[in-house]
Amino acid sequence: MSDAKRKTLCDFFPRSDIPTKGKSHDCEPRNANPRNVNRSNLGKEHVVNEETTYRTMAKFFCQSGTSPKSVEAVHFKKLTAYLNPKFCPSSAILSRYCLELYEEEKAKVKEILRSLNGRIVRKHVLISFA
Repeated sequence: MSDAKRKTLCDFFPRSDIPTKGKSHDCEPRNANPRNVNRSNLGKEHVVNEETTYRTMAKFFCQSGTSPKSVEAVHFKKLTAYLNPKFCPSSAILSRYCLELYEEEKAKVKEILRSLNGRIVRKHVLISFA
């Protein structure tokens, strides 16, 4: 190991406006207060589009291979309540958006295959380790 000073997040993100109390490693979140569940980080002017939220969640769940039923889990409900108390996802609605996403992607693949006019070439690659 070298004798160089160990880098901390404070070295990369200096916070000169906050006193460090004489410690060089005083890296703690600025808002370390526990969050009030009845409050939201969203301002009054910020509007959450429910359809966009469900479509984004559907993409996440489909790409990660996670079941839409997992939104019914207690920890996931706590997470969504923390992020936005006004939004309570439903597994039935999320499943519907997942199916819509599947149909859209299926249509895209069909269009791509149709545009190839039967010019699909299967290649078999033989790899040998000598």
